[in-house]
Amino acid sequence: MNLIPLSVILQFFAPYWNSFGLPIVKAADVLGKLVPHMEAIIRGIGYLGESGENIKALTAAMDGLKARRAGMMDDINIAEREGSKRTPEAVLWLKRVEAEAGEAAKMEVAKMEEASRKRKRVLGVPLNWVSSYKDGQRVRKKAKVVEDLQTEASSIVITRRLPPSSVEEMPAIPGMVGIESYKNQVLLHLANDSMGIIAIRGMGGVGKTTLLSRINNNFLSTGGRSSEFDHVIWTVASKECTLEKLQKGMAKKLGLNLEAYAQPPNAVLFENLKSKNFLLLLDDLWRGYELEDVGIPRPVTGGNQFKRKVILTTRLQDVCGKMSADVEIKMNCLGQPEALDLFKFHVGEQTLNSHPHIIDLAGVVAEQCRGLPLALKTIGSAMRDRREPKHWRHVIKLLKDSKHAEIPEMEILPEEGEEREMFRILKLRYDNLPDDGTKQCFLSCCLRPEDWQIEKDEL
Repeated sequence: MNLIPLSVILQFFAPYWNSFGLPIVKAADVLGKLVPHMEAIIRGIGYLGESGENIKALTAAMDGLKARRAGMMDDINIAEREGSKRTPEAVLWLKRVEAEAGEAAKMEVAKMEEASRKRKRVLGVPLNWVSSYKDGQRVRKKAKVVEDLQTEASSIVITRRLPPSSVEEMPAIPGMVGIESYKNQVLLHLANDSMGIIAIRGMGGVGKTTLLSRINNNFLSTGGRSSEFDHVIWTVASKECTLEKLQKGMAKKLGLNLEAYAQPPNAVLFENLKSKNFLLLLDDLWRGYELEDVGIPRPVTGGNQFKRKVILTTRLQDVCGKMSADVEIKMNCLGQPEALDLFKFHVGEQTLNSHPHIIDLAGVVAEQCRGLPLALKTIGSAMRDRREPKHWRHVIKLLKDSKHAEIPEMEILPEEGEEREMFRILKLRYDNLPDDGTKQCFLSCCLRPEDWQIEKDEL
């Protein structure tokens, strides 16, 4: 129902006020005092006369709000899969929308609309004007809230990109023995202010990366040392690694895009780390780097405002010297008891107990692995389903008879040594691969640089 504006009514009655000898000013003054009451009455008449339209408007607004909420949730789900997090503002808005949807449902808008159509009216005003007035008032107020929520949604930042975690959890390798004592040794040096750079040295397959993983995970939020460093940075610096690749690996862990800066990469990294407590874990280092060239603030021994530590793993002793390591920890192969425990873990109790002779044969095979963890794991896993003694005797014979002369490229290795033993074990494992296709896959992998990402489809 359309109502005449109050200003028009005043203009219409102005001549009549003057004919009665009442100045228009006094008339306006009287009417001015009545304006608040008249506006309330006009609003009430609006609730009475337009209840059906108000209900339709609320229904349409609520449908639009629900669609907006569904679209926002789709955007949030996509962003969260990409590593972002919904903002507190978005969470609050979604809760408010849910609450308003619940309130609208309780109002039973559909029933109100049906009742509005059925009410008898005189001059557009329903006879049951009390209930109509209340319904109209509730509906119009609710529609205003819904419209405000719609408007507010356009200004909300719904997600923000999460900064990288200060510590990235590394996969735990089960069954490793002998690692704990090395870990405790490293952590002891880490607590020493005079030790800034700690080097872990050992042959390939001895467990250096596993040890570094244990140290890294020691600073997770689930442990008691999560607040010790602002950043624990793990990066691999393998044989094919360049200075640029090393810097990009560190930048990724810190959430930095080096290409977005005008300064050189080492300056960007240095600026980001100079006022932070950090632990840098460099795995599989094959050459020495000047920390300043990389962008790493040099650890200062003897106490400093910031705690800066570097732990590196390498096979080469000269790398420890070039990196100016304050302490070097040499990782050795396992003793026979620990080696046998690790081997048994990978073989499995079911196979070990499948025949009375296998437990003794397993001891012989483990001994041939010379205490090398990688060899013990590799051969142990290969023998997991071999439950006849003849298979074990065959492997023992191959291990004893295998010679590096069968692989011409290996003749450059010393006649006796850990590296030669490792290749001997790997040669046996290769020879026992199930078929030629698997062997071709293995050789194909050997052609790629270390740490190269290999797609399954390529194999």
